[in-house]
Amino acid sequence: MNAKVDADGYLIDFNDWTPEIAEQLAKNDSITLKQEHWIIIQCLKDFYQEYNVKVIPTRTFLKKLTTVLEPTKCTSTYLYTFFPKGLAQVSKIAGLPKSTRCTKGIF
Repeated sequence: MNAKVDADGYLIDFNDWTPEIAEQLAKNDSITLKQEHWIIIQCLKDFYQEYNVKVIPTRTFLKKLTTVLEPTKCTSTYLYTFFPKGLAQVSKIAGLPKSTRCTKGIF
């Protein structure tokens, strides 16, 4: 991977993000990205661009997820099925800046 990451594995410059870098970031977390992962990642990237928030509230994001997935899938349980460490893990793989709520060593 050519992009630089911090000690927790987040991209230092989220403008460096590419799908290939996402694949590597996911691999570092023992995740193989499939279609469902990409849907969640893209929705989170869209959410971030639309609202430009440093902390993404899970409930609000899950509500946004209903625009791209059937509502029965828009639960924390479903999210954790694909990203065992939750929304912070999605953010990292999506190349978004580390949440101000993340602490060093969370992953």
